[in-house]
Amino acid sequence: MGLFDNIKSFTGRKSKEGSVNSRPVIYSSTFNKLNRRFGNREKATSYLASNMHNFYISSSKFNKGIQIKNLFRKVEIDIPKEGFIYFLDELKNLNFDGKIINGISPDYSKFLHSSVYSYNEFYFHPKSGRGFARDLSSDFIKNQLDALDGVELFIYRIIKKLRNSNHNDRAKFARYFENMIDAPAEHFEEALQRILFYNQILWQTGHSSVSLGRLDK
Repeated sequence: MGLFDNIKSFTGRKSKEGSVNSRPVIYSSTFNKLNRRFGNREKATSYLASNMHNFYISSSKFNKGIQIKNLFRKVEIDIPKEGFIYFLDELKNLNFDGKIINGISPDYSKFLHSSVYSYNEFYFHPKSGRGFARDLSSDFIKNQLDALDGVELFIYRIIKKLRNSNHNDRAKFARYFENMIDAPAEHFEEALQRILFYNQILWQTGHSSVSLGRLDK
């Protein structure tokens, strides 16, 4: 029995509490993502087997916001030599506890015209916000703040990796990511990079069926 057959045989088994055993399900999901990447079952199996030491699933003992932050600490950043920055670390995964809404794209204009700082200020600042987050101690708001911290952390990690990369436009693209922290996108190319980044985040956190359509062609 091969590696994938072992994974498949465990998929869907129930724990004593009646919930689906998430680790085998995530292994199976990871294999499917690698199979799409390589277009070959044998190559996907070989890659997964040789890289199991890099496999990561966030711990469900933390709230989902902390899990997202921890995930973005672990994701392997891959900077190409040219073009836009867009990558997926198939070996790093969120735990499958809770629910994920798939097939619904975000309003990308919100990302283009705002920033991490402005989002934080608008929704969570008790004086200038619109009253959305009156109770900053609630679990829901804590999850959102932790997730936003994780996105900021991830952006800074990418900036650092970019500056030390051999990308032929590393200074320009580093500036695009810096603007994600505190400024709106300034022009079309920067807007495309920002859309790609947030689409990448959706895929990395387990949201499927959020295609960019012809944007990736």
